[in-house]
Amino acid sequence: MKKIDAVRVGTTMHLNRECLGNPAGTVGVCYEVYRVGDRCGASFIFQNGNNDGFSEDEVEQFLDADAFAPDIAGYEFSNVNNLRRDFLAGLFKSVWPPQLICWNCGSTRLKPVIQSEAAEYECRGCLASGDLEDFDPRFNKTLTGRAS
Repeated sequence: MKKIDAVRVGTTMHLNRECLGNPAGTVGVCYEVYRVGDRCGASFIFQNGNNDGFSEDEVEQFLDADAFAPDIAGYEFSNVNNLRRDFLAGLFKSVWPPQLICWNCGSTRLKPVIQSEAAEYECRGCLASGDLEDFDPRFNKTLTGRAS
């Protein structure tokens, strides 16, 4: 059985190599399964908002199965403008767990630093540090604060 045979809207898969500005391991969710002639494919959107269609061969080459997001299963793709609007409105955020990201470089490699009563973090990627800012519901992420 080919991987594409198990893909339907709501299927989550992770990249097994860097693609679309995402590192290997990034999870995407299928928002469309399509057929062009006798070939089929699936379109995925990733946590950074980038999206693309993957042919049957590309699904085999780039993606590995993860899980299923039932709340996305009923999504009806119409066009990329509406997909972007839906992404920014947080429609797909249940797919990605909340995480802390560095305000400076976007890295998720943060470590807590206890220096005061406030929650502070230091980035292991760029060594920026700051205090915790507000949760950003558009991306289901919490951004760290300004450089100290």
